[in-house]
Amino acid sequence: SDVYKRQDLHLVADGQRVEPHAVDSRRHGYQGIYRFHLHRAPKQLAIVSHSCVPMRMGLTHDPRRLGVALRSIALRGSGVETRVDYDSVLLSDGFDEPEPGPRHRWTNGRAALPRAASRVFDGAFELSLDVVCTSRYPVADACGETETRPVRQGDRFGSRRIAGGSNRF
Repeated sequence: SDVYKRQDLHLVADGQRVEPHAVDSRRHGYQGIYRFHLHRAPKQLAIVSHSCVPMRMGLTHDPRRLGVALRSIALRGSGVETRVDYDSVLLSDGFDEPEPGPRHRWTNGRAALPRAASRVFDGAFELSLDVVCTSRYPVADACGETETRPVRQGDRFGSRRIAGGSNRF
């Protein structure tokens, strides 16, 4: 509908937008494993998406700003694999508290990954996000404020891959 938009999940690596190159294991909606290719370990890395406050939208009594809910983050490359689970103490800046019942943790729309998570990679690596829940993201929030985060038009989800966009990072 024209009052809601997709979550626009992407990474920002040292100031550059990085689109997912694939989405696997889609259960329904926008859940699944979002895979990103990075050519090197960035100094700053953030998980970015649209966000909303469900209470302002009249959906629930939840006052938190919600981006996407993650079960885990995996990084793979050069024979190294690192997994950061939803309840890791590494996830703090831009992340809500872990929710043990559903085994996930919400981002607030811009969640920083600590440098310690990717510093072991000397070259290219893949980062995977296990997204288990998303929300409704209004074109304008309930207070009348429009989303100010840049949104690139034309990105479309395919059945398992995302077409368009280039990852220059």
